[in-house]
Amino acid sequence: MVLKERCMDELKENLNLPVVGGEIVAYYRSQLRDGKLGIFNWEIRLMFIGPDFRYKTASTSLGEGEVQKLIQALEKVYQTMDALKNASFPGSFSKGIDSSLPWPEIEVRAENGRIWADFWLSSGTYKFSRGLSASQIEACITILKGVGDKGEKMVSILRSLISPIEK
Repeated sequence: MVLKERCMDELKENLNLPVVGGEIVAYYRSQLRDGKLGIFNWEIRLMFIGPDFRYKTASTSLGEGEVQKLIQALEKVYQTMDALKNASFPGSFSKGIDSSLPWPEIEVRAENGRIWADFWLSSGTYKFSRGLSASQIEACITILKGVGDKGEKMVSILRSLISPIEK
């Protein structure tokens, strides 16, 4: 875990999602816009850099409830990919998976015996994707299922680091 150097309000750790990457971030906001006192929380951040770094990075942040929706969507993706493994059909196949989230968009695809899922993020101007195999989707599900506990632990660490400073 690395404490962000420029200000002590974030604690980050690499999520190590296959192909997708990402990080889990515990954060503290000292004053909210509505005047309430600060909060401690966590989220995951996913970012795709565009081709040859010329484009604005595509990214999204997901809180606890949204991470659960992403897990559910990835489980649907895995089930669809598994069903396609045993199906015989001519040509190609494409199916969008509803994640109940604006981003990421996820699409299962099959062509010429190859099956993969495209995972899309937006930069506001462009959309970038990463292709994942069924085993990579399964690994993402496993990692994301442990994110809640890790996020809470990181919030606890961040709280212990910030609280003595603010007293």
